[in-house]
Amino acid sequence: MKTKFANPRLVVIETRQERQDLDYGSCLWARFCFNLDNYELTVTSDCGTYAYGWIPTPNSESFLELMSRIDKEYLLEKIAEKCVVDTEPTYTNVIQYLTDLCDGDPDMLEELHGQYLSAELHSACEYSSESFCREGLKEAVSYTSFDDADLGYSEDDLFDCIELVEPIGARRVADIFERYVQPMIAKEKVR
Repeated sequence: MKTKFANPRLVVIETRQERQDLDYGSCLWARFCFNLDNYELTVTSDCGTYAYGWIPTPNSESFLELMSRIDKEYLLEKIAEKCVVDTEPTYTNVIQYLTDLCDGDPDMLEELHGQYLSAELHSACEYSSESFCREGLKEAVSYTSFDDADLGYSEDDLFDCIELVEPIGARRVADIFERYVQPMIAKEKVR
């Protein structure tokens, strides 16, 4: 195996929160490392470590030019997978799905909005893991009159109600990138 030192051109931008920051403690430090030759971004931070590499296009656009124009959602898509249950939208979707199954039946609506089932469904939606959320929803519905294929109920449809988001650390890093790092790149116009 051949091993050598690589000496790429790098630009490193560091952020550190200060005690007077309104969001102090949400990500105390972050280091954004831009590999200008290989078009790679590596972020090491208090909120996790993230990396992604793009295809180099030095003849049309420098890496920092590319980084100055991407938006937060695009960056998030590249550095993190949607794998955390978004509780409130998931719960809303589940309630809507089960309400539609009721087809106006007052007994079923009463069961759905009763304290026990509502609490069990909400509790299941609070699991951060999709697999635990699925199990919790399945369990909550299993002892009710909704667990009936004749009504049109299906676990697949129930599980389709689950909404996922990126981990909070990745979302925070993308926010820092957009609010603090991109303006610095644009201001300096580093190539």
